[in-house]
Amino acid sequence: MEKQFVKFYPGVYTDREKKALAEFLETCRAIEERGPVSPAEIREGAITEAMPGVYTQVITEEILRYNNTKFDPENPLFNDEAYAVKLGYRSIPGLQTLAAHDDSSPGRAGLYARLRPQSRGELL
Repeated sequence: MEKQFVKFYPGVYTDREKKALAEFLETCRAIEERGPVSPAEIREGAITEAMPGVYTQVITEEILRYNNTKFDPENPLFNDEAYAVKLGYRSIPGLQTLAAHDDSSPGRAGLYARLRPQSRGELL
């Protein structure tokens, strides 16, 4: 029975997690050194993907629907295009949290492996 489970302990990381954690902490350090980003810098185009912590994500309809269903599955405004159009929207709107969830940040899956449901094979 013992071999059916993978044991994890707080503060004890797998090799996969150690690598992801080191990369994450290095990015955090680089962001801290970079300092805050102002709205004016964004408007002026001074912020580029070459800067630490900055990336572009193309939001497809598939990503939009996935996110809406994940956070508000029963709300027709975010999941029924005909309903949203009837209310005056061009299509279903995206939730405000669209870019502020764990699925939108590239490369973080290894770090959050313990928090997100995965098959046993993915954890090994």
